Amino acid sequence: MSGGFIMELPEPVLEIVAPNQDLTAVRIDPEDGCYVYRHVGPVETTFLPLRSKRGRPICTQRAEVEGTGSTGSTSS
Repeated sequence: MSGGFIMELPEPVLEIVAPNQDLTAVRIDPEDGCYVYRHVGPVETTFLPLRSKRGRPICTQRAEVEGTGSTGSTSS
């Protein structure tokens, strides 16, 4: 990582990532284990979830479903 960003995304991530997302500024959100990318908008710069071609967030681990105590996969 350089400056907190992942220098080279894993091949499985590159295979499923949707177009039009800045892959030069990606990091993993420590709160949920999901990839986020830097989006530079007209008013502010913020981090948005990196999404798959199917529109789902791409995550490194299973996130606990809030309030149920069960886990649900949020990857691809």
